[in-house]
Order: sequence, then C-alpha cells, then structure tokens
Amino acid sequence: MSSIFGMPSTGGNAPQLKLLGANQGLFAVPLGVQRVYEYDLFSTVRLVAGVALAQTSRLFVVGLNSQGQGFANPLTVSETNMTIGAIAPGNETYEVSAIACEVYGSAAIAPTPGDLRLIQRIGVLAWEFGSTTILYVAPISMIGAGGGIFGMTADTGTPITVANNGNGGLWVYVNIVVAIPATQAFAMQVQWGNGGTGASIAPVAEVQLRVSLFNQARSAVPIA
Repeated sequence: MSSIFGMPSTGGNAPQLKLLGANQGLFAVPLGVQRVYEYDLFSTVRLVAGVALAQTSRLFVVGLNSQGQGFANPLTVSETNMTIGAIAPGNETYEVSAIACEVYGSAAIAPTPGDLRLIQRIGVLAWEFGSTTILYVAPISMIGAGGGIFGMTADTGTPITVANNGNGGLWVYVNIVVAIPATQAFAMQVQWGNGGTGASIAPVAEVQLRVSLFNQARSAVPIA
C-alpha cells in the first residue's frame, strides 16, 4: 500500500495523510477578516430665507472642504463628514439602520416655529441611487432629530425661541437595512410639496437641515 504521495505505507493502521488547502496550516495567516464598527455619516443643506422651496434639495453630494448644497463657503466638519461628494467612501460597505433629520436656523439661531412646521409639513426624505432610482423614506415630521434643543421658552426680558425637530427619536429600519457598497454613487433628497396651496412656499428665515445616517460599516482587514 502506498500513501497519496506515492510513498510506502505500513498498512491500514498507519495515519491517513491528506493534502491541506492553501493557508490551512496551524500557523497560516487568517483570511476573510473584517473590521466592523458603527458611526454616523452626515450631510447638511442650507435653505435661503425668502426663496421658494420649489427644487428638490440634495444631500451627501458635496464633500468636506468643498462648496455647495446652498452654502457660500466650503463645508466644514459640522456640516458633513463625506470625504468625496455623492460617493460612499471606499474600502467599506455601509449598512444604514437609522436616519435622523435635524432642523436648524442660521449658525446659533434657532429656526422660527413657522419655518420648522413648514419643513415638517412639506418636506419628504428619499434615497437616490443613480439617476433613476428614488426610494421614499418618510415625511420629515416622521423622522426624529436625535437629541438637541426642543420645545419653546421665553424669559421676562428678550423672548428666546428654542424650537427644534423634536426630543430624540430616529427613523429606524426594523426588518431590513439599506446597504451602500463601497464607492456606490448615492444621495438623499428632500422633495418639497406645497401643502395643497398650489404654489411653492418659502421659509421666512434661513433654515439648515442636517441628515445623519447611522450605520454599521464593514471593511476587510488587510493582511500582509
């Protein structure tokens, strides 16, 4: 009797030999290792005071240190953490499990209650993949803002308005997640209705919307 290598064997009681596949030894370098973590990918759009909300607003299409999405100056880390606009960062796949939409005024100024209600009433958030695939999420009134200032208050001197988009809460994908492969072209839209008035409506003051995508990111761990 001979072994699979063609060498003589002592018979049926001898250890059986088999060929191991590539990288299956005791000291083999592991393959298929992934790094999994969670963080927030976010983007902001600026709506100008007195300008009718007639055109669809698009988020995640402008990267860090670039100008756009209604801003006259380059976006900073408080507006977005997108490295390149309209393209998911490379080397990672994002599995979006929740969405938040924060409503702000200009800089440190809170939005007026009327503008806040307007945004909640006529704004609808949607996914955009490519030039033809539009998937609706929900009206902005259904999408929470995470934390932050909410409600209204005033003192005996100068009235202070501190309205925001609600106290906590996220739009959570319960049964499925939205997976965005690495370098996938994508954006998010805010489509504007008119509240049944038949004409476009404009915010009284400047309004900013910051949309956050909470996700689990997966990336392959490079092995030397």
